[in-house]
Amino acid sequence: MEKGMGRRSGAAALRALAIGFLCAGRAFPAIIDITDTGAKPGGAIVNTAAIQAAIDGCEGKGDTVLVPAGTFLASAIAMKSGVTLMLAKGAVLSGTTLKADYAGHAFVWGKGLRDIAVIGEGVIDGNGGAPDFQCGDGCVGRPRILMFEACRNVTVTGVELRESAFWTAYFKACVHVRISGVSINSVVNFNNDGLDIDSRDVVVTDCTIETDDDALCLKSNVTGVPCDSVVVRRCTVASSCNAVKFGTASFAGFTRIDIRDIVIRPPAAYNSRRKRQYALAGIALESVDGGRLEGVNISDVTMTGIMTPIFLKLGDRKTPVGSFKDVTLARITAFPNSLICSNLTGLPGGPYLENVSISDMLVHLPGKGTAADAALAVPEKNSGYPEILMFGIPAFPVYAMYGRHLRGLKLRNIQFNLLAPDARPAMRFEDVTGLDTAGIRFTALPLSDFPGGTGLHSGGAEAVAGRMAPAGATAEAVDAAGRWMGMRSGIGYAGRYGRPARAPLTR
Repeated sequence: MEKGMGRRSGAAALRALAIGFLCAGRAFPAIIDITDTGAKPGGAIVNTAAIQAAIDGCEGKGDTVLVPAGTFLASAIAMKSGVTLMLAKGAVLSGTTLKADYAGHAFVWGKGLRDIAVIGEGVIDGNGGAPDFQCGDGCVGRPRILMFEACRNVTVTGVELRESAFWTAYFKACVHVRISGVSINSVVNFNNDGLDIDSRDVVVTDCTIETDDDALCLKSNVTGVPCDSVVVRRCTVASSCNAVKFGTASFAGFTRIDIRDIVIRPPAAYNSRRKRQYALAGIALESVDGGRLEGVNISDVTMTGIMTPIFLKLGDRKTPVGSFKDVTLARITAFPNSLICSNLTGLPGGPYLENVSISDMLVHLPGKGTAADAALAVPEKNSGYPEILMFGIPAFPVYAMYGRHLRGLKLRNIQFNLLAPDARPAMRFEDVTGLDTAGIRFTALPLSDFPGGTGLHSGGAEAVAGRMAPAGATAEAVDAAGRWMGMRSGIGYAGRYGRPARAPLTR
């Protein structure tokens, strides 16, 4: 081998990557540089026509349109079947800053296409902080960065999506979607969701998402077709709203969803619009529009920068009312910062939350709840907009978990650890049948008493096998109304709990 042959140039590597993505029956797919069709870098000239010409010329051929290093200004760009849009390292595709430039489309969009991809090491910048896009919460006409609808075989890999004017990336009614290594940072506007997935056969891996609104968000807007068969692995998310959320749109529902290895952290900066630097819920699963939510598994999650770890809600904003069943949450470590505990809520008289299992969880709670907090009533709020603040109270009357209108709830190997005294009871369950508990522990220990400190290094699983509370600390009682009350947190506060043997972690 000649000297230097072992190291490819950047351009050659990009071409090899493009060939690997879309050979599809062609030995040598072409790579068309947008500067060859007239695009000019610098951020002053609008290059929409030149970029569109390159894409149109590659339609149906398995070719690649290359955005080289430099900043290229453009408005709405329509993808075509059989085309890969590749952004080289140092490339920035920068969106124009008027709503009228997009005619209701996203910056990069496609409908009814096959075999499309957006790949590379470059950036797509929506410039969503521009004045014309600052029109308030729910304002229509703002473009997303990516939107693909009713497409088949969609790949998005490696790119950075920055500062959308609305949702960042929306996949609606697509089949076979693969998203990997994508970085999203959209915090300059209202409704800056990260990934919005309403499709079938979707795999999301190794993404980093930081957003003003919901970060990893599954939606169901297509009547009769649920968001189905979605796998998510190894993602880091930060949000000023909800970190991992199903809904709010939930018309057909969510089926066969598997999410694992998620790190939830606080946003990098204070959100002046929302007046906070944390998410509402780490995991928010909602069926409020008539859809069915079932067959959902979420595991190996660590959460910091959240108000509450878990929010499960079945509501009746639409009729007929949907369903919520067969949900498993496991191996979770959480550090909530509020007096609103995890809450699981069905509807009075049904439908109920059914067959929910939560296991191997460690929650470090801030404490400081008062006797007045313990006396608060939680209104039903069956048809309201679903979020943990919907109940209109500053604190829940219990510090660890509140549930009502459930059928079949399994709680296994869960430890709630108070970091400060709390005058409220630990747990309350109302109108719950089939409650199955084992290994629930309530402690008041400093973080230094837990294996590995906080347990965050390991997804939280090992930390769940921390130190058990003294015998009798988890005394339980069920009254005639079906209410289940755990211990009051005052127990054990004369001094720190002792050091009994570790409980084995149930895998």
